[in-house]
Amino acid sequence: MEHEQPNDVLNLALALEHVGEDFGLLQDAAGLFVEEWPKLLSEIRQAVARRDARTLRQAAHTLKGAASHFGAELTCQAALRLETVAREGRLDQAPDALAGLESELARLESALTIQGLR
Repeated sequence: MEHEQPNDVLNLALALEHVGEDFGLLQDAAGLFVEEWPKLLSEIRQAVARRDARTLRQAAHTLKGAASHFGAELTCQAALRLETVAREGRLDQAPDALAGLESELARLESALTIQGLR
């Protein structure tokens, strides 16, 4: 297993930079993200089950963009993998890619909690 940098899960400095160093605003953004990502993940799961490449690509792209505000590199990479699988029509790889995304989202949510952002 590769050794990862702690900032790969949540880059607090980058996240603060995105909100002009306003920790309260970052807390609000994290709260919205934690509220919205389960809805996107549900949409992604349904798209994988239906083999709906278009919906999968769009939902993964949206989730990737939201996670990028927190410098969540590993979550973004996992979402990008799903987006790419959908774009290239390799839907047989979607279940594995989905499992990776679910794992990274759980780690990101934990990191947000540890940092006092939710």
